Amino acid sequence: MALILPIINTVLKGIVLVSKLGNATTRLDAKIQSGLGSISRELVMIRSAILEDKCQEMQNLELVYDIEDFIDHLRVPGKIAGGVLSAAGADPRHGLIEKINIFREDLKSVIKRESEQPKKISESTQESQSGASPSSCYTPEKDLVGFPETKDDFLKRLCSPSDEELRVISIVGCSGLGKTALARAVYEDHTSSSFQCKAWVVMPEYKYGKDLSITIVQNLRKTVEDILQRILQQVRSSLDVREDRSVPSASNGTDPASGASTAEALRSLLMKKRYLVCIDDVQQKEVWDEIEAVLPENYMGSRILVTTNVHSIAKACSSGSYVYRMQYLDRPNSEKLLWSKALRPSQEPSNAVAHSSESILVKCDGLPLALASVGKYLKGAEQLESKCEHVGRTLGDFLAGDGTYFYFAEIRRALFRCYDNLQDYSHKNCLLYASMFPRGHPINIESLARRLVAEELVDKDVDRGIAEALGFTSRCLEELINQSMIERERVLVDKDVQRYKLQSIILEFSMEMSLSKNFFSLIDEHWTIRNKGGRVRRLVTVQSRSSTEDGSSGVPSDIDLSTVRSLTILKRNLVKRAPGYFKDCNVLRMVDLEGCTGLDNGVVDDICGLVLLNYLGLRRTDVDKLPKDVGNLKHLQTLDIRETRVQSLAMEVIMLPGLAYLFGKFELQKLTDGGVKFRLVKFLSRESKLHTLSGALMNGARSHDVLLVIEHARMLKNVKLWCKNTQDGQAPNQLGKRKKFPCGAGQSSSVGAPDSADPDSVGRILRLLQKRSIGLESLSIDSNGVSNGFLSFLQPASTITSLKLRRGSGTLPDNAVLDQVRNLNKLHLFSAGRSIQELAEALQRLPCLVHLKLAEKESQLWDGNFHVEASGFNSLIWLCFQAKKHPRISTENGGMKHLASLLLLCPESPPPETDGANYQKKQKRFQLFPRIEEEEEEDGIMEDLDPHALLCPHCPHVQMKEPRVGIEEKVGVKGISFLKNLNEVILHHSAPTTILEAWKRAANLHTNKPYVKKQPIGDALILKL
Repeated sequence: MALILPIINTVLKGIVLVSKLGNATTRLDAKIQSGLGSISRELVMIRSAILEDKCQEMQNLELVYDIEDFIDHLRVPGKIAGGVLSAAGADPRHGLIEKINIFREDLKSVIKRESEQPKKISESTQESQSGASPSSCYTPEKDLVGFPETKDDFLKRLCSPSDEELRVISIVGCSGLGKTALARAVYEDHTSSSFQCKAWVVMPEYKYGKDLSITIVQNLRKTVEDILQRILQQVRSSLDVREDRSVPSASNGTDPASGASTAEALRSLLMKKRYLVCIDDVQQKEVWDEIEAVLPENYMGSRILVTTNVHSIAKACSSGSYVYRMQYLDRPNSEKLLWSKALRPSQEPSNAVAHSSESILVKCDGLPLALASVGKYLKGAEQLESKCEHVGRTLGDFLAGDGTYFYFAEIRRALFRCYDNLQDYSHKNCLLYASMFPRGHPINIESLARRLVAEELVDKDVDRGIAEALGFTSRCLEELINQSMIERERVLVDKDVQRYKLQSIILEFSMEMSLSKNFFSLIDEHWTIRNKGGRVRRLVTVQSRSSTEDGSSGVPSDIDLSTVRSLTILKRNLVKRAPGYFKDCNVLRMVDLEGCTGLDNGVVDDICGLVLLNYLGLRRTDVDKLPKDVGNLKHLQTLDIRETRVQSLAMEVIMLPGLAYLFGKFELQKLTDGGVKFRLVKFLSRESKLHTLSGALMNGARSHDVLLVIEHARMLKNVKLWCKNTQDGQAPNQLGKRKKFPCGAGQSSSVGAPDSADPDSVGRILRLLQKRSIGLESLSIDSNGVSNGFLSFLQPASTITSLKLRRGSGTLPDNAVLDQVRNLNKLHLFSAGRSIQELAEALQRLPCLVHLKLAEKESQLWDGNFHVEASGFNSLIWLCFQAKKHPRISTENGGMKHLASLLLLCPESPPPETDGANYQKKQKRFQLFPRIEEEEEEDGIMEDLDPHALLCPHCPHVQMKEPRVGIEEKVGVKGISFLKNLNEVILHHSAPTTILEAWKRAANLHTNKPYVKKQPIGDALILKL
């Protein structure tokens, strides 16, 4: 269903378009129209059968692909024009009619065959339903590797003696990471004996379906009742075992012992008990909500453990408590686990065997279940070296292939279960499509969504609104992130440039699924991963990081490109390909040539002849101009020319009827003809689909044409502008090279003469924005140091939700205005030229601000205090400071109460504030916890005490003293205890060890036990000031 349904939808749409090309005035034309109508009706019947699970998609996929090929070639101009004769004088319409009749007969045979056959269960369904639930199987603690540190860390959060509130602790991570094993080890640990009663339950299997609402209504109560009964029985058993009493069983929702309902009996029993309840594999928030309502808050230090692979569920369960994110095994522990399963005790692999297992370790990427499965399969192998190489090459086949692999049964079941539980074919297609990219290639969610929309692989009709289709696709991809199938690649320092990757084993699994369904073909260097039958329709070729450029395009000459819909060539040289590279690719919808060289005028001209093209990605290529023939691409939705040498765009690009997303860094050619300008305004206000204009340069008189587009484009929502550099004489595309902020960096090496200063450009932008702030949703402006009104264009009715301002200056809006700006939820300010006190005082008044990033080059502006009042930043969840030194930060109780992530990407911390009486006054106001003299701690007086005892009111033997410099002063943040929802603290990669350890101490004493870690060096290079 994941593949065939969007193809059928595309064919049906293509038939409608082709039917409009002919006028049916002749007998032959009428036969073609009638035949196409018959094919359309048969396909609608097959689509209905598939939706009702009465038809097997794979048996009919190639037939539908062939029909799609036929229809697409008819859509190419000239193919079906009435009266067009071939070179030999024969009318080609006779051949078209014959082909149509063959397709009609094939479709009728499919419908007849499917109606006579009983329904078959797909392989994936068999795999996901066979055997026990993956969560009901777990590895005993004695067999775990790299586990004691994880367990000890978790127990600190579970058994804090000072915390008497009910806490729900969620363990979240992808399948096979050891969530259940960790929860079980904690549950069975001797420290859990401090709980008066315990219970362990596993959630029943659940699969999304098209009757989702009905399923929930019918089964919710039954599922909840079953779980509550099991909890009640185990609680009673743990309480009554000492008294040797039998445990009555509950049925029909009532408790035999009391006659009360199961929920009432359980709640009453737990009301005065310190209890521990573990709920494994939670997949439905609705079920959790019902269970949570029964388990009482009795202020006796009770705990609930929840395991899940769904991040939103983990967060919902542990709201205000703690989410524990499972980590992958590091390389030494991965090797230890693999060889502990593959070899005899105390036996070590030879150098040759260790070398041959490199691919296994890379693909398993620290996932315990995958490593254990491979290790068991390798155990006892006679030729271990060759077997390691074989498994490394074909791991995907073991995970998703047709064979029966006993030792991989558990991980196969877990993977197929994850795949089958995806809601619909749109989500499954998003997963399969993401596996097109090679290991290590970063994925941009928005870019991937635009590609999926361009290829019409999701259940949204682009003709009804491309923005709506893109939003739906982005939500599908975000759901894959939510379900731990796609992971973020780096620390989240900027949501707009965040890169993701498929979880490694999911990549192997989904790639094998894609190849088996003929979804795509992948060429890496000179090795082709062939699809398993059928023509090539999606082709990806990349230049390996380890290989050198060989001057070839990477596409073998024997591959037929006439049926390719999607062509991705990354980091290759196109010059070596024979002339007319794209001339045979008549049905291409998506072309991405990121990082390629050799895009001369001939290559670009050929691309401009691809009349069905929806997506053109030329990022980081050496293209230097786009011809006016680009106006032939009537269906083009996305054009990406970022980081190229293209400095100027003709208005023909802006007037493309299908263009919605335009990315680059360019000037618009100046309009001198009044008639052309009139037609442009008319087009923008009536026909234009332009949604995103990202990269227009404001340059003197040419600024007028940019403003004209912004003012009149009726569907424009996202705008990114640069004011052209007038100070250092750099060419437009060199502006981004001065800083490493993610604003796009050009590749042009030319240096032109300085342009005349044009401070009025920014002023004109701001005056226009005061009119267009209602309608726009995202705005980014680099003012290039020109004085301007800064945030003055904001007004209460503004619809802007995301705002980035770079190198601007001016006054801040009045507080009364900021109090009413309710749509703005994301704000990034780079070198704003304002003191940190001014920014804090003003910005904390924004009532709905969720995401705030502040970056500053002039460090003296941040010498003050970023003080947050009791009601300040009421909605803020994500806060990032980026500079040489972060300011002193303080918050009153109630300030930033929803903050979850604090990023201090500054190599230096502010010096301690020790100004006598004022310091003592602030210490009392922003006290984090009673402190101990540092000298005493260094002398070992406290080394035998539990660190949690520092917060425990029941430990009178601990002497509390006030230090000269407390932890809050060390880290430069006061009032940490008021940040109840803090989950992570990210420090600069060069932060000193003393600061890192101080933060870890503060985190250990915080209710939420937030993660504290340094920023990866890769991020630091990208975001270096």
